[in-house]
Amino acid sequence: MDITINEYTGKAFITHGKIVTFDMAMEAYPDKRTRTIRVWLPESYDGKRRFPVFYMHDGQNLFDGLDEPCGFTYGNWRINREMEDLEKDGLPAIIVGVDNGLERFSELCPDIPVNPDFYRVFNITEPLTPTGNLYAEFITSRLKPFVDERFMTLPDAANTAIGGASMGGLISLYMILKYPDIYKMAMVFAPNFVTHTEAELLGGLERYDYTKLKDSRIFIFHGGQDLEAINWPYVRVVYEAMRDKGMDCTHLALLYDSRQPHHELAWQKYYAEAYRFLFHKEKGGTIGE
Repeated sequence: MDITINEYTGKAFITHGKIVTFDMAMEAYPDKRTRTIRVWLPESYDGKRRFPVFYMHDGQNLFDGLDEPCGFTYGNWRINREMEDLEKDGLPAIIVGVDNGLERFSELCPDIPVNPDFYRVFNITEPLTPTGNLYAEFITSRLKPFVDERFMTLPDAANTAIGGASMGGLISLYMILKYPDIYKMAMVFAPNFVTHTEAELLGGLERYDYTKLKDSRIFIFHGGQDLEAINWPYVRVVYEAMRDKGMDCTHLALLYDSRQPHHELAWQKYYAEAYRFLFHKEKGGTIGE
């Protein structure tokens, strides 16, 4: 089926670069559910120069001038504004936002058993069936090839990043571990590691070959308020386990700010810093408050 690329209905709010959208069937899923994709193109995008690509989750939470939202929309990262300064500093990229849907928790959950505490923390009464493996397959095997075909991208792993927050942070770590030959950078903000028990998280980490991450960059950010306080011990466990696997501060950064809540406004504050670490190869480490 041919895919039509459309102008962004909120284009009047975009003062730097431009956004186009299209709908795509998620063919990895048996029901062939459809998802809206939002693509931010740099101001310098002229159809000749090629750019790195940053795939991000919860697409309707990323840019100014939202279309009619579906699924979960709590706030706005205003990434189009952040990218203006980053592009001026010589760090442009194409940003591809994948909208979430009503099955967000399921789609962004890796295929390992769910922590019983997850249901209490999120006040969820129905059992969760993780389908993150299908979601990751959709982005990797369907969306990325299409974006590389239709836009001026640098398609190699060294120029391809994955990122998101909350459940989006969780699935981003999963994807860089599962597909180290596709993604070399991951922005893992406030990852909902409480979705799994500590034992399942550590067991999940054992699935992967960390020698394939020697050229990768992962930036973890976490706050200390509300849900963040509950989730923080899990984040520390995962971070320390990955350090034990040989990932040094050049390739794995952890930034913790105890003042920040689990919210897009907090994630916007640290987006540029994380982006610079991933794309500019600045030295990372554990950063205090």
